[in-house]
Amino acid sequence: MFRIRKFQFYQARHTFATLSRNLMKFSKGDVDEALNHVGNYEIADVYITKDFSIINDNNFKLLDKVFKNQIPTL
Repeated sequence: MFRIRKFQFYQARHTFATLSRNLMKFSKGDVDEALNHVGNYEIADVYITKDFSIINDNNFKLLDKVFKNQIPTL
């Protein structure tokens, strides 16, 4: 069995949730389901370290879709 010293169960859950959302781009609902949360899907927010690049990427994609080539690139 693979062990990491002083690595707690909830640290593993937080790491899984953060990497799943921020690196793998899973939805928060999918993260909640993977963590076996029931009810509403707001529990994942406790586990996931916020990565604003997901929101930024989505905003840029939306602006590009709506305004096509009307917005100058930086």
